[in-house]
Amino acid sequence: MRVWRQLRNVQIGDIDFTEFDTDVTVTKPSDDPLEYSLRIMNLRDDTWDRIEDDAKVRIELGWADGDSDVICFGTIDKRYRERDGQDLAYVIKGIDATEQAVKGKFSARWRDAQPNAIVEDIAAQLGLDAQTDPVPTPINGLWSMTTEQPAKEWLDELLEYAAEFTGVKWEWFAEQGTLYFLRRDSTVGDAPKLSFDGMLLDIDKKDDEDSTVETLEFSAMLDSRIRKGAAVVVETERFNGVYKVDNYEYESSALSGTHVVEGDVISTDEVELYDPEPPSPDPGSFRPF
Repeated sequence: MRVWRQLRNVQIGDIDFTEFDTDVTVTKPSDDPLEYSLRIMNLRDDTWDRIEDDAKVRIELGWADGDSDVICFGTIDKRYRERDGQDLAYVIKGIDATEQAVKGKFSARWRDAQPNAIVEDIAAQLGLDAQTDPVPTPINGLWSMTTEQPAKEWLDELLEYAAEFTGVKWEWFAEQGTLYFLRRDSTVGDAPKLSFDGMLLDIDKKDDEDSTVETLEFSAMLDSRIRKGAAVVVETERFNGVYKVDNYEYESSALSGTHVVEGDVISTDEVELYDPEPPSPDPGSFRPF
């Protein structure tokens, strides 16, 4: 019988924490940045003191005899110590470094350019790769961005143009050094299978009043191919088809042995139409384009 060995590699700056007792959580909400939390047990003070505030955090998860990938390359936002019974836990939290890039500001202008072409130029200026779906219609005349607001705010404006020109909803997100600008029904990457014959642990329909498409919530043994926007093939008695990952959370613990991914997937069979004038919006609510 084959025994699958968990792979959990954590490096902070030039320090390798792979052999330490570490709890890892990496979360990608639907609309917020990719974030991580590390909980490392019983470090020596001199090791803790070697961690610099501007150090980058590299997290790789997967299986020693199978697939693995770097799922987060982050910055440090918080770090502190706290008691855990008789032990001392060292906690480090932060977000994906790509999020800092889309907060950058610069000025540029384009004439008669398609929104996706503008996004690709913005990504290059920010030092990011780009993956975009084509928008067939250009923005007539001159379109400019300035340093009055960060690039992420201008990307929101380009979503409106893309939705208006195509009649369907679009989204952008940035992680792992890539800026994505896609139709809501578009997918990226490989398509891992979620089935009870494989890695799937649980799946059910999710009641989501804010969504107009079928949403399923699932938990599975950790699969590093589960990413925002990724296609997944669901094969169960109740659910079958290709779905798109909307949000996810990895949990991996050297202490408890937990090594799972949970999240929501949405149907790709239903296209979300763009409504330029939604009825009576809540002033404080998020507005998807």
